[in-house]
Parts: sequence; C-alpha cells; structure tokens
Amino acid sequence: MWVPWAQNIATSIVAETKLRIANEIYALLGFSPSEKRVKSGLLAEGTMAQIRDAIARLLISHGIQASDAINHVKAAIATADNRTTHTVKQIADLRYLFDQLRDNGVKIAICTSDSRRGTLKTLRALQIQQYVDVVVCGDDAGAMPKPHPHNALSICRALDIDPQETLVVGDTLADMGMGRSANLGGTVGVLSGICGSDELRPHADHVVRDVGELLPIVLDMRRSSLF
Repeated sequence: MWVPWAQNIATSIVAETKLRIANEIYALLGFSPSEKRVKSGLLAEGTMAQIRDAIARLLISHGIQASDAINHVKAAIATADNRTTHTVKQIADLRYLFDQLRDNGVKIAICTSDSRRGTLKTLRALQIQQYVDVVVCGDDAGAMPKPHPHNALSICRALDIDPQETLVVGDTLADMGMGRSANLGGTVGVLSGICGSDELRPHADHVVRDVGELLPIVLDMRRSSLF
C-alpha cells in the first residue's frame, strides 16, 4: 500500500507545482524508488501531520507560499488515500487470526501513525473492522507519536487490560520502542514490513515472518496470564 501511496504523493505534488522534487519527497518519506521499498523513516514511523508538515516545509523552501504549500500537500494526500485503498493486500488470513483471538478472549487494538480516515478505510477494505475493539490513530486528539508510551497505555486503560498482559505487534523500531517504553508484557516484530531481522531482534521478544505466525505466541501469553 505505501509504495503506491508515496509515488502518488510525489506525482501529484510535481504535477501541481511543476517542481522536479520527486526524489526529495521520497528522501523525506524514507522511500527508495529504485528498490520500490519503504525504509525506516517518516512514512513508516511518522504521523500524517508530521508527513504533511515536512513536505510543506520542502515546498516552502522551493519558493511556494506557505498557504499554497499546505493546500498542495493536503490535496496530494487526499488523492493518494483515494487511489491506494484498493492496493491493500492481506499477507495472512486476518479474519481467521482475529476469529481465533476473539474466541480465546483476546482484545484487539490498532495503534497507528496513519490518519483515522485512511485506517478505517483500510479496515473496511480488509473486512476486519468488526474484530477491532479500539483504534488509535496519529491524527486523533491527544495522540502521541511512537515510541512514546501514551497511546499504548491509553489503549490498556480503555480496554481495562493490564499492560503486562499486553503484546505490541509491529514492523518498526518505533513499534518496539513503544512496547518497551510502556512496559508492556511483550513485543513481537514482524518481518513483512520495513525492518529486517537484524534490526528487530535486539528490540523484540519475538520475531516472526508475518502475523500468520502470531497465534501461538499470543495464546501462550494468554494461558500464562490465567494462572
């Protein structure tokens, strides 16, 4: 999803401004156009507000008026959001996974730096919104960027769950950092995103290829918490 999203952002802004700054936008986002890969950086770990502000500052540095820069970026983000929802692909059988988690009394929350609008569209596209108990997004009032513990602890309070009985699952160092800073019960790094094993292993209690391997880890933790 994020590869075409980054490409759409750059294409829209270049078309609107006539500035040849696609590579500068990619560098800001942490996107490699040659590899067609998102790496650690603003796109993977920043909030939508941080992304918007960074690109707007880039446009201003190229002589675009501040108000025009903000409008160009907002329009580009809206266009990218609308064009890329259909590109979301499941890596594992999420409905089976979430069914099993719910059947075993496990609460499910989403904590993302992405916008609420884009997140809810993605959940609907994947047909899993009915499984999610709480959604915290980067543009929610009071939300704090990862790795700050605030969002994780807010989710625990909302679900009346002990942080020590909570796992964070993610593909970035910011995800792992949030789990550690919130003193959660465990961290699981997934290799289907931006980080490799060498990056995640020093910061994660478990590393899996994708969320399809998550169920035994969660259920082991669930059983341990019952005794």
